[in-house]
Amino acid sequence: IIIYCSTLSFEGTKLIFDALFNHQNITRYQIALYQSHHDQTDFLNLTKNKRFRQALQDYYQDLITKVLAKHQIRVYDFELGAQNYHLAFSYNQGRVSNLKWGPIHSTNT
Repeated sequence: IIIYCSTLSFEGTKLIFDALFNHQNITRYQIALYQSHHDQTDFLNLTKNKRFRQALQDYYQDLITKVLAKHQIRVYDFELGAQNYHLAFSYNQGRVSNLKWGPIHSTNT
């Protein structure tokens, strides 16, 4: 597992995410970013803006794809979340699938 911090700026608003990288096998990674507890930005309100959602998706898809391509990794699962809301998708050699924006549902009962 690799942990790092990531910052995204959008129209003067700065968001800080803590990121975890983990691999399922040598060619497929799981990447999770969650809003840092140091960041008090209202993420849920920002997600109402379609331009923000698209910018967020494009930024992280491009950034992660470029970094992983340097290591010949072209398949990954991605999740970014904050305030019980998230973006999730799978990426496989240039194709995004299972794109979802929505509430985080707990599987615990």
